[in-house]
Amino acid sequence: MTYYKFIANRLSLLSSRVLECYKKIAEYEANGQTDSIPDVIKEVRKVIAEENQMYDELKEDIRLVKEINDFLFPQGELFLPDELEFIKRQYESDLILIRVGRRLSDILLSTPFEEDEIEAFNNLNPDDFPDDMSDLADTLQELRDKTEDEDIEETFSKEAKLIMAIEDDILRTILVMLDKYMQNEANVDIKPILAKLKAYLALIYPDVEQSLLDNNFETPSFLVWTSYITGNSQASPSSIIKSVINDYIVDIISNQLDAYYDAIDETEADIKKAKIAFTEIVLRSCMIFITDKEIEAIRELSEEDLNELAIEPDISASLNMVFKNRKVDSTLPYVLNLDPSFFS
Repeated sequence: MTYYKFIANRLSLLSSRVLECYKKIAEYEANGQTDSIPDVIKEVRKVIAEENQMYDELKEDIRLVKEINDFLFPQGELFLPDELEFIKRQYESDLILIRVGRRLSDILLSTPFEEDEIEAFNNLNPDDFPDDMSDLADTLQELRDKTEDEDIEETFSKEAKLIMAIEDDILRTILVMLDKYMQNEANVDIKPILAKLKAYLALIYPDVEQSLLDNNFETPSFLVWTSYITGNSQASPSSIIKSVINDYIVDIISNQLDAYYDAIDETEADIKKAKIAFTEIVLRSCMIFITDKEIEAIRELSEEDLNELAIEPDISASLNMVFKNRKVDSTLPYVLNLDPSFFS
């Protein structure tokens, strides 16, 4: 077997062992057997230590990292909106790969650019991009403008850190919202599925994983957003930070509205309820990040879909929960260094 395939399979196997531990924790949590969770955490930490050793060794061979990444994701990397959909649909084989891919990406993002990569970036001409790639051309031009007065690596590093902070804020919000649903007696019948979805969040996202492992898999009792601190420390204007956040939120909301249609076709009652609940959780989490004006714009753009989805009583009730609870939900996070107009 080719060496990069061997390493990819080994990393996937370790990830699958982590997943089995987290599923066991989810089972204990759903059944109220929290006293049994610490022993499983000890077990999973041993597997993670073995994983980390492999990733540390891979840092010495970036070419091999790229080969593994290309082998696992021949069609390119997945993004947060798609990952959340894999979580909701419980696609465990894909979630295992995503865990590996996220950690390989961390290595690549922390690696200095090679001269040929910098040269390739400098040789790209936005004017040569076809019309259907105009957004990419605009992004490239923005990066060019930013790199005029600073090193290209520094620019990309700042962009990556801000994006990671934004993703972390979104994921922590979803995690806290998910916990509220798990504690709700009305959801006792789907608590095992919700607990499993929480385990999937830990499987994929390192910051969520670390937070849960450090707290006996209990969700933090308070929520802090740090993306504005990250952006401000890089001298990014608040408008730029908010714009990047909005891009993420709009993509996620669009995906989740489509996800309601998937729930309509579900025949298993518990799974259907869980799919609707997780979609609702993600949407309510996203609504906290945007203003009333932006919500109204989304309503107008999605009016046809919303009207069609509202025909299904369960989804109509879910949509009402999403849109009517934003003011209450917006008290959830403790937002650091945030302008007062954020929730207006």
